[in-house]
Amino acid sequence: MRRTIVYDEHKEPENRSRLWDPKDICHVLERHTGTAMVEGISLNMCRMNRDVKVHLAAISKMYNLRIFKIFVCRNMDENKWYICDCKDKNKFKLYLPQGLDSYLSGKLNYFQWDLYPLKSLPSHVSFDNLVELILRGSRLKKLWNHEVQAHIYQTFLMNLTELHLDWTAIDEVPPSIWHLSSLVRLDLKYCFRLESLSSSICKLISLEYLTLRGCVKLYKFPETLEPMEHLKYIELGHSLIQELPESIENLVSLIRLCIYSCKNIEFLPNSLCNLRKLEYIDIQRCSNLKKLPPLPNASFSLLLVHNERLKSLSELPSLCFCLSAMYCPSLENISNWKAPLLHHLNSNHIGGQTDLHGCENLDQNTRNIVLAGRGIFQILSGLKFGSMWFGYQNSGTSMNIRLPPYWNNDNFFGLAFCVVVYQHKSNADHHVSLQIGCKLNFKTIPDNLLCEHDFLWIFSMRV
Repeated sequence: MRRTIVYDEHKEPENRSRLWDPKDICHVLERHTGTAMVEGISLNMCRMNRDVKVHLAAISKMYNLRIFKIFVCRNMDENKWYICDCKDKNKFKLYLPQGLDSYLSGKLNYFQWDLYPLKSLPSHVSFDNLVELILRGSRLKKLWNHEVQAHIYQTFLMNLTELHLDWTAIDEVPPSIWHLSSLVRLDLKYCFRLESLSSSICKLISLEYLTLRGCVKLYKFPETLEPMEHLKYIELGHSLIQELPESIENLVSLIRLCIYSCKNIEFLPNSLCNLRKLEYIDIQRCSNLKKLPPLPNASFSLLLVHNERLKSLSELPSLCFCLSAMYCPSLENISNWKAPLLHHLNSNHIGGQTDLHGCENLDQNTRNIVLAGRGIFQILSGLKFGSMWFGYQNSGTSMNIRLPPYWNNDNFFGLAFCVVVYQHKSNADHHVSLQIGCKLNFKTIPDNLLCEHDFLWIFSMRV
């Protein structure tokens, strides 16, 4: 319906407020028929059927342009962006034989150009209204040409909140970025030439999300981190970093820390436990990781899959409801994992799982006491908040339950059952003592061998 409304604005595409059809956009850009009516352009280059030479007069006429988006997306799902496919298989391109200087609208709020063909941004364009800048997979080497322009851009880009330089050829983070005081998200993933990150990152006082995933040459993380009050998310997966600094404790708002597949890391800083808001820690496939320091009490999820040299886990946070440590063959014990009191929990704490599949060397204390106790707690917490349902229900004094084949293995924690007792009104004001007995009869199939267990609970209650 929205597109129909725009189509009805005018017969000619250059007189419509928004352009998204590749045929219309290429016509406007090639034949310099752009007008002040155009406020937004969104072009998926994967839908182009020929090369296009951009006539810059067409862009200069669109002086009310607020959204300029040229992207590559093979599946029409912008979350599935495959830069390797696009670089190798995208047959048709936009060419800028005259560059781009002084031709873009000064009203731009959003500028995206995947595979941007130039090595720097245009020198004489006002970006003072720009909020988001995306240059994925571009040939960009620096944001602008020289320091005078850098000073100008720092002044004009004070409103910029998102900067996406992923898949670019930069070998260092442009120093002028550190002055973007409103920047909230900095995306540098898959910058294959990037080797280090400056401690000037701490000058980004509004930064909340920092992504460095896939920077395979990144070996140097800042040795000293100054306080950053807003940084919530750090992703360093598939990098060469060897350690994180003890000053990581200055990232007081950090919630997610992802350092998976960092094969040079052997230890994590002891100060990690001082990050009181850290809930999610992903250190999977760090094949040289030997031990973990004490973790923050807030840590809800801990992912440790395929850490071959990890031998033990010290005391885990009581609120850690998700532990995934599959295929850690050297793991021998979890020294302590206390369960929190049920009345301290709320429904936000429920969920997650414990998975230690492939950890063949766990000692008996971990198997029989630590993990079994944790399993019982998860059952009870699930019952308290209604997230667990009993598969078998019956009124009366008996019930038949058919157990699945091979149920009696190391993953079996026990049976949970609930008894609902009706109290007659005449006894409603009395303190009642109850005795509830339970007999479990296990009968094997097909030989009908019988095994019996008796239990007795005595407790008092007031209804």
